[in-house]
Amino acid sequence: MAVLLLTSCTSEDSMPSPDTTQDMAAKRAELQARPSIEDTDQRYLALEAAVKQALTERFGARWQSGSERGSSGCRSHPGVGGQEHSSPTFTFEPALSDADWPEAQRIVTTIGHEHGFADPETVVDRPDDHVIVGHDDYGGSYRLGTARRTTFSTRTGCHLPQEHLHPDTQDQPN
Repeated sequence: MAVLLLTSCTSEDSMPSPDTTQDMAAKRAELQARPSIEDTDQRYLALEAAVKQALTERFGARWQSGSERGSSGCRSHPGVGGQEHSSPTFTFEPALSDADWPEAQRIVTTIGHEHGFADPETVVDRPDDHVIVGHDDYGGSYRLGTARRTTFSTRTGCHLPQEHLHPDTQDQPN
């Protein structure tokens, strides 16, 4: 009877999964097939610059940035050394008008395509309040919105730093 109680106190949920190591290896392999976080940052910086320039040229935007770039571990690939980076939220006032929104959306969608993003999804579309979000193949995104002000921000998906893409290659036999 005591054995039965001890056995029943241990659930499968509390035991380590036998394939946890395999899952971690698979997640690491997935990240190793992606561009480095440094290369991804460069692509995102180019996207941000192109969007800000195009909206400035068309609408006279005077961009402000309210924060620093951010960095965090990856929720999608925990424990394998990946990073996600986020841009500051870039803003300008006054907000784009409803009449200007379709053109701004078209401009940003086109630039997004040029930088590897799919067609954006419309998150909010009501008078004086609009938001679109475009995604890339690695879980990264950009967000363009307008309500009290116009905002643009980005967040990369999960990527490994360059030095972790192909570890121990110097130890491999030729």
